[in-house]
Amino acid sequence: MKKLREIEFGCWDVDGVTYDFDAYEGFHDICNDACAAVGHLVLPELDLEESRDLGIRSYKEHGNCVGAFVEWAAQNGRDPIALRDRVFENYHRELLTRVFEAHPHFCAPDPETVAVFSRCADFMSHGTATHASVEHWAKPVARTLRLLPYFNEAAMIGLKEANFDLKSDVDTAVRMSIKAASADPHRTLFAEDSLKNLARQKELIAGLTTLFIHHGRPLESRLPAYVDFQFATPRDAMLALETARITERRLIVAPR
Repeated sequence: MKKLREIEFGCWDVDGVTYDFDAYEGFHDICNDACAAVGHLVLPELDLEESRDLGIRSYKEHGNCVGAFVEWAAQNGRDPIALRDRVFENYHRELLTRVFEAHPHFCAPDPETVAVFSRCADFMSHGTATHASVEHWAKPVARTLRLLPYFNEAAMIGLKEANFDLKSDVDTAVRMSIKAASADPHRTLFAEDSLKNLARQKELIAGLTTLFIHHGRPLESRLPAYVDFQFATPRDAMLALETARITERRLIVAPR
């Protein structure tokens, strides 16, 4: 628990961490439908199925929602960067609308989670390192969860802010979040649902404490060296951090 007692900044992934994909029926189909609609809107020469295919290929081959669109633009004489940016922001706007239409209670706030974030606010701040849009996804999700007040918005880094660098490749997003918060990497936790991303960030950032958030699907064997702790939810992780701090304070004030 020593590492947890030292944490002062939390850098959180959003999707699959702050909420569980599997809790919302058809979530991935909603993502594909949103991508198809936006692709067709931005590129009318593509029909919905062609746009959907580009969206699916983007995630499968590039690890984001725009990679295959960028390839299409380069192959068809269009500006890849301009197309990338239009698809990226419009996709997350459309996705947010469609998710709430299908699941009105998406990311309903959990009072216990809100309470523990509030109790820990005197010693800890938070940011994000996500492959989603900050303005059109990460902030709305955090706001719906009633957790946005506990986040340093300058330290909320998305794929666009990180120059579309992936967490599985480089440490751009996590380092940007840490720097924006003026945090010490040795006192920072990075919470993810992707083992690949955890392994890479652990390799690149000395002293980083890594958390695997599993939503009821824990690693059952010995934890790999790049995972320091695993928790079912952010609430469980924050309760552990709180407990570690309380234990530390008791040790400090205990009479000799």
